[in-house]
Amino acid sequence: MSGGGPAGGERMSGVTVCCPVVFGCVAFLLGKDGDELHTHCWTLYVRGAHGEDISYFVSKVVFTLHASFEPPTRELTEWPYEVTEKGWGEFEAKITLHFKDPAERPIDVPHPVKLYADAGMPAPGPGVPVVTERYDEIVFTDPKEGFFACLMEGQTAAVREHPQLQYYKDFSAEEDVQKLAAAREYVHGELEAVKDRILRLDAQIKDTPASSGSGSGSGSGSGSGSGSGSGSGSGSGSGSGSGSGSGSGSGSGSGSGSGSGSGSGSGSGSGSGASSGSGT
Repeated sequence: MSGGGPAGGERMSGVTVCCPVVFGCVAFLLGKDGDELHTHCWTLYVRGAHGEDISYFVSKVVFTLHASFEPPTRELTEWPYEVTEKGWGEFEAKITLHFKDPAERPIDVPHPVKLYADAGMPAPGPGVPVVTERYDEIVFTDPKEGFFACLMEGQTAAVREHPQLQYYKDFSAEEDVQKLAAAREYVHGELEAVKDRILRLDAQIKDTPASSGSGSGSGSGSGSGSGSGSGSGSGSGSGSGSGSGSGSGSGSGSGSGSGSGSGSGSGSGSGSGASSGSGT
């Protein structure tokens, strides 16, 4: 593999790596040690799914808190990635992960700072926290060679001791593993479908010649006209007619007579002719 650190090397086409993480909040009721504005002590964090250090692929984590906290934005560049504060209200924070390879886009994850048990649930006893955790997987598609090496080395990262480790949820249960595996397959399939569509569009663009335009036009028209007529009488007569564009004809005579007329025109034309006659 090429050197150059996590950002070095070529992208590895067709390679997908999933890194399991947990976003969480642990909140303790302060009781008599608190006051009206500081009823709880809480810790907002992101960790490895089994409590391991995620620094092998994360360069920094930015926590964006409620505007009432000073400062509302906290940036951490090493383990543990967590923020501890005291307060009285619940709110939704934002956790932003930045990665070792700067070519990988940071991701924003909302997570609630939850202080109280859900409605209908008993309140936790003294010293028992309200824990809100969410399992997720960070999926890297076609990582660079250097970053891929970091991801592989981190897969065996050891669990690190932490004061709140006992409160962390275990996400290794068989049912959870099956659900997550199914979700992973779905995400992978969606990513592959998107990649296929992009490749097809690229191929269509390359096959499309440079656009040019020319135009020509021609037109022709013709017209014809015909007419017929009949007449009766004693005697004889005949009539004929012609016309350009349109034609008409007339005739007179006595006897049994008939007449016809025809016309033709260039462009468009119509013609009619009729003859009738009476004569003595």
